[in-house]
Amino acid sequence: MKSFKLINQSLYSYDGVIKEYIDRYKFQGDYRLRKLVATQITELIKKYEVVVPIPINQVTMGVRKFNQVTGWLEEVNYTMVLTAKPKLKAQFQKNRSERLQTQQPFAMNEKYVEMIKQKQICLVDDIYTTGTTLHHAAQLLLDNGAQSVRSITLAR
Repeated sequence: MKSFKLINQSLYSYDGVIKEYIDRYKFQGDYRLRKLVATQITELIKKYEVVVPIPINQVTMGVRKFNQVTGWLEEVNYTMVLTAKPKLKAQFQKNRSERLQTQQPFAMNEKYVEMIKQKQICLVDDIYTTGTTLHHAAQLLLDNGAQSVRSITLAR
């Protein structure tokens, strides 16, 4: 992966109440909780030309029944520019070393390639841990013509 500086803004530290919130929302499936932070996230991303949520793969969608990131974006125009490739192990199941060695987990949704050219993109994800997921996504967008990429995460 090429080296570049990805600017990320997180709303909260990943501890205490936020850790509990993410566990209940994302892993226990309490979808109603999406509304608790949706307005804060919407305020941060509304200035960007293109909003791109980090996708989840089909297996995760089958189990969880929702993408935790798009749940927060109901009031926002976003585009599923990226698709998630199938994976053997979820990020939260990997240690730091395994996360840093992750190969490109995304592919471009070809129908949106022209849409991102020379645009300022805002990636949205739930947790910034090592930054690997967001760096992979940003690199793919930049390689396909995005002018710039920044990211917003709920927690870090």
